[in-house]
Amino acid sequence: MSRETVIANYINAVENILTAFHFNINPDKADIATVTLKTKEFINALRELYLSSEKNKDDKYKVIYEVVRKANFYIAKENFETNPLVSYWSVVISNLELAYSHISELHFKETDYFYPFPENTKQSQQTEKPKPEQEQPKTLSSIITHKEPETIVSGIKTQYKNIKGKRLKLLLIALQELELLPKERIAKKFHTLCKNEFDWEIASYNAMNGYNFNSHTDTDEVEGIKEYIKTLSNTK
Repeated sequence: MSRETVIANYINAVENILTAFHFNINPDKADIATVTLKTKEFINALRELYLSSEKNKDDKYKVIYEVVRKANFYIAKENFETNPLVSYWSVVISNLELAYSHISELHFKETDYFYPFPENTKQSQQTEKPKPEQEQPKTLSSIITHKEPETIVSGIKTQYKNIKGKRLKLLLIALQELELLPKERIAKKFHTLCKNEFDWEIASYNAMNGYNFNSHTDTDEVEGIKEYIKTLSNTK
């Protein structure tokens, strides 16, 4: 089976399951089987696409990402009134999270957990000198570009205590628009450092980054966050 067919079948099953979830009905067994049993095949197909010479692969990543993102965002443990672990939904959730982690990396190119470089270039890279490991940031203040980043983080922890998920994404956007954080390749690191530093549950990375900014409903909140941070940082 070609990678295009594998990806198309998987995406179709994900869309069908999401539709069933929204209508509160049981998904088709064939769709459940595809998502719960064929995620590895889907990931292998993504890797084949990644290693290929297709010129429009980024466009394909975007289409796949949007489908998986929506399903992963809505079909999450946080959205179940009862524990999903007692049903097949737990297996669906875990597989969607795995699929999302892979396609998210390909789409945003923020991390290199799964796709550091094409496998067919490994041999040529063996002759290169190994790059020294860069020290990873350990605190949220260490990635904020400001002369007093600790003041900003302290204010955030006080003003936005218990922030998580969607609102954490809006905080990230506000910091980026104030040029206190980079615009690219920072979301995963930001979430990890918030998780390590905040003394409350911030929900999953998928719950944060899977949310898409809505200019009609979210602009006022982002602007409010920016105004508060300006009082801490005197950022114009």
